[in-house]
Amino acid sequence: MDISTRQDIEKVVYHFYDNIMQDPDLGPIFLDVMKTDWNKHLPIMCDFWETILLGRQAYVRDTMGAHFNVNRKVPMLDHHFTRWIELFEASLDLHFSGDVTENAKKRARTIAEVMRVKMFQENSDRPM
Repeated sequence: MDISTRQDIEKVVYHFYDNIMQDPDLGPIFLDVMKTDWNKHLPIMCDFWETILLGRQAYVRDTMGAHFNVNRKVPMLDHHFTRWIELFEASLDLHFSGDVTENAKKRARTIAEVMRVKMFQENSDRPM
């Protein structure tokens, strides 16, 4: 079964962030550095993926700006992006398969690579 509804996206996003919270590399960034308010963050992430995958214009925020703010507190490194992709794809594979699911993986990899490059650039521009 493929992703086709907001509820499908919620299933993936909530499972993914449950795993993020338990991850030794990513969990502390969300829990200790960002002090994430999960009641606010999870619906926003569902809006993001609903916009990307289902074409509903639910998400209207500055994605890069939010990540730059985190990167200034804790530099995001290659292994953070690699782990993010691993966990996201595992959440997708656990629940769904099909064209939309594969598009989600492709889009996530592209997003992660763009962010990785931009964060690397910001980190290398910092004075020592």
